[in-house]
Amino acid sequence: VGIKIIKNIQTLMAQKFLLSDISHITKKHSGKYLSNFTNDTKILFDVLTGVVVTLFKETFTLIALLGLMFYYDWQLSLLAVVMIPVAAISSKNIGKKMGKKVHVSLEASDKFMKFLSELIKGSWLIKIYQKEEDELKKISMIIDERFKAIRKVEQTRLGAGPIMEIISAIAIAIVVFFAGYRSMQGAITLGEFVSFLASLMLAYQPVKALAGINVGIQEGVAAAKRIYEIIDQKNEIYNDENAPSLKLTKATLEFKNISFIYPDGTQALKNLSAKIEGGKKVGLVGISGSGKTTFLNLIPRFFNLKHGSILIDDQNINNINLNSLRKEISLVSQDVILFDDTIRSNILYGNASASDDEIINACKFAAAQDFIEKLPNKYETIIGENGIKLSGGQKQRLSIARAILKDSSIILLDEATSSLDSESEAVIQKAIENLTKNKTTIIIAHRLSTIMNCDKILVFD
Repeated sequence: VGIKIIKNIQTLMAQKFLLSDISHITKKHSGKYLSNFTNDTKILFDVLTGVVVTLFKETFTLIALLGLMFYYDWQLSLLAVVMIPVAAISSKNIGKKMGKKVHVSLEASDKFMKFLSELIKGSWLIKIYQKEEDELKKISMIIDERFKAIRKVEQTRLGAGPIMEIISAIAIAIVVFFAGYRSMQGAITLGEFVSFLASLMLAYQPVKALAGINVGIQEGVAAAKRIYEIIDQKNEIYNDENAPSLKLTKATLEFKNISFIYPDGTQALKNLSAKIEGGKKVGLVGISGSGKTTFLNLIPRFFNLKHGSILIDDQNINNINLNSLRKEISLVSQDVILFDDTIRSNILYGNASASDDEIINACKFAAAQDFIEKLPNKYETIIGENGIKLSGGQKQRLSIARAILKDSSIILLDEATSSLDSESEAVIQKAIENLTKNKTTIIIAHRLSTIMNCDKILVFD
């Protein structure tokens, strides 16, 4: 049961993450999400499996033993039962303490996962600046903090045992004293006294176990709160199945008095209006931070536009089916995203149903066919995490091939050649010409050569 619950929770978390707004995703470090998926769900699994088994087993045992006790002497049984709330109150206090300790422990795990993620990403930078010893000191401190927090959790858990033992011992002593007194008064026979005492001794074990459940529950609650922060996140941008689909005629884009402010208060765009005719190329130029990338990201609704409107063939993008909108848009960025998979699989991301001939043609148009054919496994070559086994130009050509295969009507290019040398740029420029032919294209660039052939240039300041 516990395995099935955690499986469903992780699936729901993955679904929620994939459908989350970009603005929500970027609020947290990727290491925190990894911690949510691994550490939090493991704690919840351990609590679920432990609590369920303990709850059913010990509850039935306690009911049976209490029945025997009341059968032998109901007055002594009432005295024994009075001690149960004492154990419950103590357990509640320990449980609250446990919840706080677990929260601190999970935060320490977040910090560890974040730093570990940064170490892996920055391994080359660390080596060139010879910062291995510095980074080792940092991560050693973080590991120490993490295990100190884990140790405190375990100390709290183990500390609950002796407290429950003391309460049980006091309760048993009191009951035994009164039971002996009642036996001397002749209210209970020696045999009944011994049987009652045996039942009492056995009954306090399930009482201690059930009292300890609260400690475990608080541990699970701390993990569950962090998990449900992801699951309960409300999205501003989502696919409305009842909204009309985008109907393209020319793929003309019109921006009417658009303004955009990021959640931190940064004003990216203010009262901007522009029109981009279908099939035309438009270049965006301006200093860094002037809003060019924000302008681009608003078109596929990566961010929610609240002031002004963007129209595609006179259809407001906020009022149309999101899937139909993004189906008609391709994005090629300077930060190429590739998966640790084959070249074929990465290109097929643009169109999963494409044939081998379509893949080859896309690669030819993207000037990628020559270097792919030189690889030992050609299209079946595993390219490593984010294409680490390829050069910058090769990765960019695969990105363009993927966009060609998607065959969208609107192409967005975000400084797609900025990090390339002159020779690679010339090859990529030819591939971009093939990609953008007869397409509505918006190009962000700092190099004049990139926007020389544009029909219009918009200047951001």
